[in-house]
Amino acid sequence: MQSLTYAYKLCIAVLLPTLTLAIVFAPWIILLLFNESYMQATQPFRILAIGSAFLGIFMVNSGVFQGIGMPQIPMKILSLAAALDFVLNLILIPKFGIIGSAIATSSSLSFAGIFSTIILRSKI
Repeated sequence: MQSLTYAYKLCIAVLLPTLTLAIVFAPWIILLLFNESYMQATQPFRILAIGSAFLGIFMVNSGVFQGIGMPQIPMKILSLAAALDFVLNLILIPKFGIIGSAIATSSSLSFAGIFSTIILRSKI
């Protein structure tokens, strides 16, 4: 349990500054990677950065599940997250376009991170 706590602390120590930098400097990142014609991707990029932070938490949890001999659990969670992403995309893209897609994906990644943490805590 002590190793898991350390892994979470390390994950948060890396994810929070990275997430903050990605959100604050999103326009410059888009401009650096692409060009000014892609500046409309700034808001979806920010939304997806949040989901990516939860993906990082899911990845830590996935490694722990595999280490304790339960590799099927992350796969089931990822399958549920993919199904959630599909349904949310069907609902949100017609209404909000690319922003809706970013919200759907970020929501499903957040679900995977939070749900895997809840299940992991009940198993340990």
